[in-house]
Amino acid sequence: MVTLQEYIDGFTEKYGEDKKKWAVVCPICGCVQTVQDFMNTGMKPEKCMEFWGFSCIGRYNSKLGCDYTLGGLITVGHQKIKTDDGRIAKRFFMA
Repeated sequence: MVTLQEYIDGFTEKYGEDKKKWAVVCPICGCVQTVQDFMNTGMKPEKCMEFWGFSCIGRYNSKLGCDYTLGGLITVGHQKIKTDDGRIAKRFFMA
């Protein structure tokens, strides 16, 4: 488990400040996906960050990935993140 700040710092260190370039990997199909990929579906930017790392891009672009989401009954291959308010969030691992 990592803190939210540690999770963000990892992406910033690897990919830089531009969040559009941050990449995660779907634990089911192995599709590497960026925030920009979600933006390319026409999704509003604020929604991109909500779904990126939580649902595979295939849910929004049938030509990529699969339809896996961490919001389902069975969740596998995810990073546990302790948020600032003490909750535990789930996100895909960094690519």
